[in-house]
Amino acid sequence: MYTLIWFDCDDCKQLLRDVKNQRKKILYIDGSYYFFDENDEKNTPLFYKNDDLIATDVFSIYEELFYNKLK
Repeated sequence: MYTLIWFDCDDCKQLLRDVKNQRKKILYIDGSYYFFDENDEKNTPLFYKNDDLIATDVFSIYEELFYNKLK
């Protein structure tokens, strides 16, 4: 089970569109409301597999969801 905690950024929005288009099954939470400071430019998405944090940047999330599944 994947969980993505994202914030309101263009890269994050594109990631969500790509995930939906590929019909990937993940739980996603808008972290802008709960976790992130909207004025902080260093906000990064948090990506979990089960209970383990596996990525904190959009590139690594794409790699996990789309590249690693092809192996």
